[in-house]
Amino acid sequence: MDGRPYELYISLDDLAPLWSGTSGWENEAPLRAALVSLELVFLLIADTARDARAAAPRDERMSRLWSGAVAQIRLLGDVLASTPPPPTLPPGAPSRATNLHVLADLAHHTTKLGVPTRLVRQWADTYDATCADVPFLLGLEPALDALRAAHGLPERRPRTDVPTLPYDAWAAPVAVAALFQRRTFNPEDRLFAATHQGVECWMSLALRALAAAESAANLRDWLAGARSIQQAACIVSSLAEAILILETMVLSDYHPLRVRLRDASGAQSRQFASALAAARRLFQRLDADRAERGTSLLTIYRRPEIHRDEHAFFEALTTLENRLSLFLFNHYKLAVRVLGTESLGSLGVEVQTLVDHFVKPLYPDLDRARYRHSVITSFAHGNHAGRIISDLERAPADPPLAPPPAALDTSRMRAAVAAYFDAMRDMDLDRWVRLFATNGAIESPEGSRPFRGHHGLRVFFRNFMKVFERGVVVTERAVRIDAREGRAEVDWQLDVRHQGIPISYMGTERFSFSPAGEIVRVTVLDDPRDIARQMLSGAERVACPLEE
Repeated sequence: MDGRPYELYISLDDLAPLWSGTSGWENEAPLRAALVSLELVFLLIADTARDARAAAPRDERMSRLWSGAVAQIRLLGDVLASTPPPPTLPPGAPSRATNLHVLADLAHHTTKLGVPTRLVRQWADTYDATCADVPFLLGLEPALDALRAAHGLPERRPRTDVPTLPYDAWAAPVAVAALFQRRTFNPEDRLFAATHQGVECWMSLALRALAAAESAANLRDWLAGARSIQQAACIVSSLAEAILILETMVLSDYHPLRVRLRDASGAQSRQFASALAAARRLFQRLDADRAERGTSLLTIYRRPEIHRDEHAFFEALTTLENRLSLFLFNHYKLAVRVLGTESLGSLGVEVQTLVDHFVKPLYPDLDRARYRHSVITSFAHGNHAGRIISDLERAPADPPLAPPPAALDTSRMRAAVAAYFDAMRDMDLDRWVRLFATNGAIESPEGSRPFRGHHGLRVFFRNFMKVFERGVVVTERAVRIDAREGRAEVDWQLDVRHQGIPISYMGTERFSFSPAGEIVRVTVLDDPRDIARQMLSGAERVACPLEE
């Protein structure tokens, strides 16, 4: 018996054996898991239809459950379409025990106790469309016909030329209903348990997809691996949406259940932990292979047309990472909804600290490569930064600069220029911004869309501080002051470091001042492509071409 409180609560020891295959067909086990989950949804829909609590959001819960059933049928289509069952599969028979029959009975009972016809139609149409080209029947068809008839929907054209799977043996609707009925504390007990049971059913399919991806990776078949990873990502994405059904819980009923479930948490799911571990192994497999070949992560991102298969594999992993993070994020938001951010979760961990689980990158090396790629690209295309928006602006962004009414003090202008570069050396954001007028702007490089106002200036300088390490060396090579026009021009050289890569580049800065001696505008004349080349060369440790 499994000793984890969460898995004891959802009866995982009794649930998981329902997924075991006996026919030798590779799709039997995943198909069983999917059908078990579908049976749980039928039971939850029936439970919701009978829910007489005044506070229960019955219509919203019903709508979400049917939407979840539609999503499950679509996912099931991927399983059904992969490989057909072998001819040796024992013949089956239409289901006599599926809990879908209960929904048809409810529809006959009374309209108030039934389910909306539009939801039934959507699910039935999705089922028919998904299974139309499958070379067998699942066995739900007679029950679905009864449900259609109960809601006055058109009859489905029967298929008699294909075999039927042994639905009752594989989906085990009687056993699933018995597990469902174990949860008797209150209506939220059944919703809470069955939702997590369904998650575990589909997580077993995600793990199978990740295992297939690992097998493909071991053969260096990165495209096949990417397809399997994408399949797992689709499942996890659906689960991230599915657990939000718990938003419909009546908290006055859930909290007494929560207290009685102390020490049990979905965070104890071994299958989710296994999915995270498999995702990390998949990255390590390709990362080791590219290292053996002397290819960097940055090169794979920059030249996807050359490294097509590896790029597809990494992109699939990134999608999986995002979906796993979304799954965790939705759990966090559910916990906040129930407990508040100041509470401790069921495992004694502050709810707010759960944020770290979905913010921290699953693949730190890949995350760094993406960041470096974005920085290099920003500099490589810096001459055109914001150009699309500038071209769309109807009026000139900046009025022509008028000369001050009287010549400014040369020493004051020179001091302002010196303070400007001193603030850059010290990376002193506030001191740098205070040198500008409230409507001041910087255009860096010339021709790009300016950063305007103190807010925009802060954005610009924060980017500077983010990209370059402390210890900036600014050498002012020449300073030219035109006090009469209120302008200054400085030739400079910057020696900086980006993630340990030394970069040296030169340029000119043009300043315009207000009568009060504040900086009104700075225009930077440099070639940011030179920065991008040095970053790329340092990152690759070879002279690499820069695509622009």
